[in-house]
Amino acid sequence: MMNTLTTLGATLLLATSTFVATNANATEFTAADNSIGTQLCMAVAKDDKLALSQTMKDVRIKKHSLVNKLTCNDLSVAKFAATYDLENSAKFLNLDLNTVTTIRDLAAKRDQKVLVVAGSR
Repeated sequence: MMNTLTTLGATLLLATSTFVATNANATEFTAADNSIGTQLCMAVAKDDKLALSQTMKDVRIKKHSLVNKLTCNDLSVAKFAATYDLENSAKFLNLDLNTVTTIRDLAAKRDQKVLVVAGSR
């Protein structure tokens, strides 16, 4: 009986933490234009390494150039990824989000909001 309760409790805890993690990034990103910079920023915002890799291949840009030269909404790619918790994109681009300092209001209500994304030109 005790073993069953422990297993049930662990499963419930895991399911709850997974639900919280998937809903942490409730921001909806919308492209401001169709420029190459905005396409790259939108690929970063998708937080999907395959989509980011394909977009980089399509526009023929390397990781080093993207990280060092692109800005998304006047933020470096590292700060953009850290601000919106884009962990998969950061890992793909070899960015350490722990070294980027951002201010986030953890007590703020996590409503879904629409953010217009514009890349550097």
